[in-house]
Amino acid sequence: MGGTSPSPDPLQLARLAVLRRLGMGTAHAMNNALTAAMGEASFLLEDHKEDPGVAEACRLILASLDRCARLSHAWLRRSHPGQQGDGEVDLVRLVRDLERWLDEAIGSRRALTVEAPDDLVLVTGDTGELELLVMALVAFGADQDLGAELVLRVDGGTPASLVVEGRAGAAAQGAAEILAEPARSKDPIVACTLVAVQEKVRELGGSFAAEAVDPDRWRATIRLPRLA
Repeated sequence: MGGTSPSPDPLQLARLAVLRRLGMGTAHAMNNALTAAMGEASFLLEDHKEDPGVAEACRLILASLDRCARLSHAWLRRSHPGQQGDGEVDLVRLVRDLERWLDEAIGSRRALTVEAPDDLVLVTGDTGELELLVMALVAFGADQDLGAELVLRVDGGTPASLVVEGRAGAAAQGAAEILAEPARSKDPIVACTLVAVQEKVRELGGSFAAEAVDPDRWRATIRLPRLA
């Protein structure tokens, strides 16, 4: 019996494949809609460039649409339907590979710092799924405050930890409560995403915790069994 890995749950694999496929389809639809909206906003800006109020509103709209478009493009680049689980994942390499993409995705008005040890921090899992967990938490943090200062950290203890910390003005307690209990969010997409994060962490044999570190700073921690 030793050394024999349990067979993957076919229903679970099918569910993940469908979710990935739906996500890509949604990203394509969003990309088309965003392209059309950006075109219309650009025409409006050109027609009213002499009106400071309208011109500034158009620029703000275009900036927001551009950020959404970059997120959509990144999802399409990083989604790989049908990809098999990797088995061993180095969390240090994972966050370093994600760092540049995350910097682009969260926008220039938010700062991201990545902290990771020099040694390998190996866990069992699928690279694509672990990337999505990190992306979901960083995206949540970026939405809390336009001037957010985010930290993504790998701790090489036992268990290993993926930590996302952020500043949210005076709303750190509220952010931590939503992370801990996603149903508190008024945005159903945010709630569903965070529920999925927690479920996936449990499937990997790990744990998820959230807390307000101080009045303006929150922390989300994913702990995963570390491989020897």
